[in-house]
Amino acid sequence: MAVIGLEPGGLIVLSNKLSENLFGSGKNTLLGSDSAQVFDAELKDFWDRVREAGQIDRLLSIAGKSYTAKGVKILTDRGQEGVIMAFIPVVPAVNVLQKE
Repeated sequence: MAVIGLEPGGLIVLSNKLSENLFGSGKNTLLGSDSAQVFDAELKDFWDRVREAGQIDRLLSIAGKSYTAKGVKILTDRGQEGVIMAFIPVVPAVNVLQKE
């Protein structure tokens, strides 16, 4: 599962190896990047909707593959704010009952 954390202005403050492979060059290039430089229009829209709704799940196509995207807005009593997004690859269903 690829995971990205963003601060309210769109700065990427958390990324794991899978998110680096999915959105970056795979060489720790996402941390400190502006999401506007990394995300396409569909992903920007998803991020905006998470910030508005607080929590959202959506099926997205990224690099030609399907992902279940889950986003949660974080707001603590100490004033910390941001968004965490996770991208889970959709695996095609296999019919185990089908006879060959």
